Amino acid sequence: MPINSDVLVWARERVHLDRDDAAAGAGVTPERLRDWERGEKIPTVKQARKLAEVYDRPFLEFFSRELPEVKEPETIPDFRMQKGVEVPKEDYELFLIKSEAEEIRLNALDLFEILGEEPPVLPQAFFGTIKENVEMAAAPSTAHS
Repeated sequence: MPINSDVLVWARERVHLDRDDAAAGAGVTPERLRDWERGEKIPTVKQARKLAEVYDRPFLEFFSRELPEVKEPETIPDFRMQKGVEVPKEDYELFLIKSEAEEIRLNALDLFEILGEEPPVLPQAFFGTIKENVEMAAAPSTAHS
């Protein structure tokens, strides 16, 4: 099978997995995964499908001659992090959830546009600034119900 070893490395790094964790997920040794990533050995179809599952990538992508051009999902800012800070490994699952939520939001906006309708708008009472009293902002309000 003409699996592109560079794509295997790219797919693993894209999900922020080290070789040991990726190998464990695929049920092989880290040495075997290293051999696949170097192009020294080739995974079986079953093994490559398992890697695709672990990396959350389409199986056929491993046969690409070049690295896939995948647009990184744009998510709403996470104000718990400083601008420009890379998402730590332990927060990667949260990143994936936020990315999926943003994709669903954009699909919903497209659907509203196709239907010629305006999306619902949150009442102004739901918005605040960092200069406002946090206790007051968190207090129950009849305007919200």
